[in-house]
Amino acid sequence: MPETPSESESRSMEIAELPAPVRLQMTEVELHPDNPRVHSAHQINELKESLLEHGYAAGSMVVQETRMRLVKGHGIYEALLQLDCRFADFIIQDMSDQEALIFLMRDNRLSDLSSWHPAKFMTSVRALKSMNVKMSRIGFNMKQIEAMKAKDVDLDPDALDEDNIGTGKSQIVHQCPKCGFKFATEDKS
Repeated sequence: MPETPSESESRSMEIAELPAPVRLQMTEVELHPDNPRVHSAHQINELKESLLEHGYAAGSMVVQETRMRLVKGHGIYEALLQLDCRFADFIIQDMSDQEALIFLMRDNRLSDLSSWHPAKFMTSVRALKSMNVKMSRIGFNMKQIEAMKAKDVDLDPDALDEDNIGTGKSQIVHQCPKCGFKFATEDKS
């Protein structure tokens, strides 16, 4: 029986250890038929370039043991196939069909919840430019980079916690130009 959120919240994880990867033929693994994520040809090409330049990171693909269905890493899988990969290392997890679908959906959703810190993004872009790295190598064009520039906001990542909003302190409300999410930071003036 799957744990309820309150049970899982009370646990801790002292050591985060990957199970030993298992090398399988790519044809032994089935794409999960209910994966709602779509990977564009552009994204697959970017993944292929990254794999060729940086290699394959262990733990990128997770398979449901009983059905040999992929529950994490569909884009990487597609890119590896297009690179004529015949064997790859997979993490194999024992999970029910329900747990596999929960894992698949949660993993996809969690990637949506991250965002870019504009000031740190621009610092990294400047550092890469000073090393003569083309921005296309990191998957951005100049128009996208210009859109990421902070708009007179010095973001404090610790102030982004919604639980701190409404504490009675003077606050500045910011809005993410990408998703429209509003958050407040303490006015330090």
